[in-house]
Amino acid sequence: AQFEKIKNNKNAIASCKWGRFYNDDFKSAKFIPESVWKNLTTIDWLKTAMSQRHDMMGGCLWLIPKKILDEVGGWNEKLSLNNDFEFSVRILLAAENVVFAEEALLYYRTTGGNTLSKSSSFSNYNAAYQSNLLGCTYLLERENSKTMQTFCANRFQEWVYAIYPDHIEVVEKFEKKIKDWGGSNISIKGGKFFIFLSKIFGWKKAKKIKLFLNKQF
Repeated sequence: AQFEKIKNNKNAIASCKWGRFYNDDFKSAKFIPESVWKNLTTIDWLKTAMSQRHDMMGGCLWLIPKKILDEVGGWNEKLSLNNDFEFSVRILLAAENVVFAEEALLYYRTTGGNTLSKSSSFSNYNAAYQSNLLGCTYLLERENSKTMQTFCANRFQEWVYAIYPDHIEVVEKFEKKIKDWGGSNISIKGGKFFIFLSKIFGWKKAKKIKLFLNKQF
């Protein structure tokens, strides 16, 4: 289905619907419509995706003409975490359009547990910083607008929320870029008790309290 959409257009990339399932129960995959499930220019696709809290830019989403891969290169094997973002931004900016193949379905498998916590080494988090920095650098080279800076700052803020209090040196690098781009406008998410603690102590102390309580119970 994706091939049929772009077989006569080597300057377009094909996307598809995707649904997440857990472990081996692929029949339970839920295909929840997203605002990017339509034909868009590549820059509009990127801006629309990054306006959401959790954008999907996995490499498995795309059917990519060889012409584009030859132009920009393949996977960056030096990046061990979140390398999808750098790769996707690079190939999208080399194309003109993203064509949506409604009939194509991607089943995205997730195993139990927090996949980010399984990758919580310094080298992996530092690689995630490098991937995000490269991707956002590409974006801002194309459009250095306040809107794009905020999208990048928000993306970096999500990583700060996820990583802290681990690897403070990496957190500080994320935070510096957030400041450089004028700050983020998203708040941390969590349960009612966590949000209550955040309002009293701030989200960083609240997260430390939460982690301490999790260890105790």
